[in-house]
Amino acid sequence: MGTLLSPPQECHPFLPFSLSHDLVVSPGATKKTILAADGDNVLIKYAKSDKFEHLATLVSALVTNKLVKNLDNLSNENFWKPVVQVADKRFYLFQQGWKKRTEGTYFFTDIREPGVLTRLLIGGHVDGGLQGLYLYLKFVRQVPTEAILQLMIGFLTSDKTAAEMAKIKLKSKVLLKNDAPVDPPTPIEKEFADILELDETMISAVTSS
Repeated sequence: MGTLLSPPQECHPFLPFSLSHDLVVSPGATKKTILAADGDNVLIKYAKSDKFEHLATLVSALVTNKLVKNLDNLSNENFWKPVVQVADKRFYLFQQGWKKRTEGTYFFTDIREPGVLTRLLIGGHVDGGLQGLYLYLKFVRQVPTEAILQLMIGFLTSDKTAAEMAKIKLKSKVLLKNDAPVDPPTPIEKEFADILELDETMISAVTSS
């Protein structure tokens, strides 16, 4: 995984070329200036990601028209599998949530349950993390569309928090053996280092304004 800053600065992991490709912005009908300088920072205002918003419209239509079995409410946090709670903190996983062993493949989220998943979390690819975060902030946390991009950039370019530096461990919930998902007879643990602590103060600041 790459980072915007150099590794010693311990910023959050993501793919910068993916970010620049996905966060293509549109000023919208108001034609307001969407970039503003604030000291050494460049802020994005009055902007939205056309790519992510198209995805949000598609996902919303699928759920509204009951085309996804047993998934009927995108605002229900229980459906968002890349988001985990450890003690009193929420984390978003930017890491593959499975581990292969001779007895089968262990998953650290219950893939048998209805939910919103990413290929990064349960597949063999490393994409979908940013899209999942965008949709979670939009549907679950009710962040205004025009504020999501700046919030994501703030999250991903900030220094790691103490909780992120400490990493988290999760226990396996499913063992996929011979293409059949079952409860693991002996759950295993996996350490997750590529995580984003969902800062409640930052989220509240944009949802209450």
